[in-house]
Amino acid sequence: MQHGYLLGTLSNMWNVNPGVMAIVSATAAILSMTLNAMNWSNTPVAVANTPNNAIANTITLSATGITVPVDMIARVTGANILSANRTMNVIVNSAVANSMSVGNNVTFTIHNGDSIAFEFINSNNTAYNTWSGSTQVLNITDANTVIDTFTFESNVEGNDRSVTPAPAWANITDTQESPTNATATTNTDTIDGITGSVSLLITLTQAMSSTRTLAIIVDGATVTTENTGTTVEFIVAPGATVSFKFTNTDNSDQIWSGTATVTNLSDGGATLDTFTYSLHVNVTVGVGVVTL
Repeated sequence: MQHGYLLGTLSNMWNVNPGVMAIVSATAAILSMTLNAMNWSNTPVAVANTPNNAIANTITLSATGITVPVDMIARVTGANILSANRTMNVIVNSAVANSMSVGNNVTFTIHNGDSIAFEFINSNNTAYNTWSGSTQVLNITDANTVIDTFTFESNVEGNDRSVTPAPAWANITDTQESPTNATATTNTDTIDGITGSVSLLITLTQAMSSTRTLAIIVDGATVTTENTGTTVEFIVAPGATVSFKFTNTDNSDQIWSGTATVTNLSDGGATLDTFTYSLHVNVTVGVGVVTL
């Protein structure tokens, strides 16, 4: 408040004596509506998985410097405004003073000594949904003075990682006569029940090699073909279709056979299915006829 201007104006208008002016000045000083500096800092990034909400919280600060109640506004700036699934709560003295899920402003009133915090609730339970933005806090009573600006981020991954129902790939086998390669592809099954991408792992009991290859087919396209080791890791999205193609090009009468186990690394290594594979390239030895 401009105390000098106030006193001068009063003196000119009513010619108030100095004693009265001193009282007015003291009263004006007492009626302070200017908050001391406050800095809530940027919120830590909040992450949750469906069906939980992601809640980003600021630190709690105490209001000081005011001697009268003041009206405040917390304003989310930018395009990421409040909505049915995006709520800002103003917490005053550990209780929700106001909550909004529309527009971009939340108003509230505080007194000296009140504790103030903000929380940003993202309940938009879709895969990897991010709500982030900037919040400006203003003192409306004190000519819309900006008190602080901070950022927030509240993410719902919406990622139920359990594949249900479990897929079932049938046992496969193929036998060919050399020099034809033995090859077999499992049936195609769908990865359901998840709301975000997951990492799957197929483990073989008989290793791959330069003549024994495994192709991972996702949504009808080969995403990788491996020829070494006993494991292949790959990523699938919700609703993806998966099949496995085994090929044996070893033309020395060798059988490539074993058991394949598919696990969900994103769900603690849960086993999805186990099936067998057997691929044989048979070498036929011709019988010669000797004429005497």
